[in-house]
Amino acid sequence: MPFLFIFLWGYGWLHEEYHRAVMTRREINSFNDMNTFPFGDVSISVRKVEDKDLIHLSNNHKSDFIRLQTAGLEAQYHQIQTLQKNNFYYTQDLPHIPLYWLSTMTNIVYVNQSGSADYFDKLIDEANETEATDVSKRDFTGPDFTAWANALFNPQKPYEDRGVHPSGVGVNRYIKPSELSVEELNYLQKQGNLQWLNLISPHLFGFPKIKN
Repeated sequence: MPFLFIFLWGYGWLHEEYHRAVMTRREINSFNDMNTFPFGDVSISVRKVEDKDLIHLSNNHKSDFIRLQTAGLEAQYHQIQTLQKNNFYYTQDLPHIPLYWLSTMTNIVYVNQSGSADYFDKLIDEANETEATDVSKRDFTGPDFTAWANALFNPQKPYEDRGVHPSGVGVNRYIKPSELSVEELNYLQKQGNLQWLNLISPHLFGFPKIKN
């Protein structure tokens, strides 16, 4: 297995597990598709989640539902922070810089790209067509940050108001960038720009500790 794929699989698996952790807290079952070693897939799903569980989570535990969307991003920054702390406090001097950069840049690109209707609208249409009536194949949310922005700005909106899936079976889970309001899209784009501040870290440039 190539070294780069081990890196990508590792933090990709962690990303999806943090999504699952939020659902598990509310006793919602799910499956991490990283466990299938999806070589070459454009997107990875946390699937086998039932509509009724998402409805209950969104309508009764809104703060958990909002956090659910961004938990993957939280996972990757938490991992980076933990490794940096270990290097700093325990002088481990371990070679984590490639992981810092790969994970940080993945997050930056993901958040910034989330506002792109040209990119994500097409992917969502393709996913809906491929998954069709099989609810078990559907990701719990689709693009994380379009769903996050929509949930933040519409805390009172019932989950069912997303409408029926294009196949006619189940809830239409995925929020397209083109469906966001101007305020939601502007906020998402602002948060994407702020992600670049994560590069202001001496750890990323080989300075893991204060030398005596």
